[in-house]
Amino acid sequence: MNLKTNFVNIFCFTHRITYDSPMAAPLFQNFAKDGFIPQIIPGMEFEIINGKPAPAPKMINELILVNKNRNLNISFEGPKYSFIYRDFRNVSFDSTSISYEIEDYLKRIKNFSASKNYSNRLSYVISVSLCDLTSRKIQEIRNKLIYVPVEYNDNSIDEWHLGNTLRFEEEFCERKELMNVVYNIRTVPTIDSTKTNVEVIFDINTYQGNTENRFTEDNIVDFLNVATNLEQKLKTQLLKKMED
Repeated sequence: MNLKTNFVNIFCFTHRITYDSPMAAPLFQNFAKDGFIPQIIPGMEFEIINGKPAPAPKMINELILVNKNRNLNISFEGPKYSFIYRDFRNVSFDSTSISYEIEDYLKRIKNFSASKNYSNRLSYVISVSLCDLTSRKIQEIRNKLIYVPVEYNDNSIDEWHLGNTLRFEEEFCERKELMNVVYNIRTVPTIDSTKTNVEVIFDINTYQGNTENRFTEDNIVDFLNVATNLEQKLKTQLLKKMED
């Protein structure tokens, strides 16, 4: 089956940086050397007044840096930094080089930040597609992954969705971390009405219940090593089940 990577999104929860932040201008200049240009998108933020959220949100200018090839966005939306890689043009995803690239970006961002806080959560999301499948193949995959009553086995339904969440411990950064592993599988129509894609999204992240600021930019490589190994293992098992 023809497998294509759609996007990879790696993010860490930390403090917000807006387009109007004092650190924004020197940050632009530093990343401009690598061909990044700043973009603004409208956002909202609830201010805390006397210990309580304000009744109405404040409009703010969220910040995104886009590289010259337009295949990497560094987003500072909300209380997290996101590194969104797109448009792989059927080139295989190299998790090792991207890990060290993100580590470098985080260190550069930290140099301009007034806050030196650690992150309390890390996440790795990847979307891959099985491309140009016939209606018959879509039906075969559906019957292998989803329980279908016998009377509907021959029903050629090309639209379906399956999701699951797992939680277990993994060791990285010299400690044990509780991890969420979420995967979603769905059919996606194509321009060719006789073909359909199956998209699989893996979302591997540290447990949201642990709010301790324990991660630094140095931990991103270890985390992505664990996350991509988990993703590869699950993806291999899933593809085998689809193809058997």
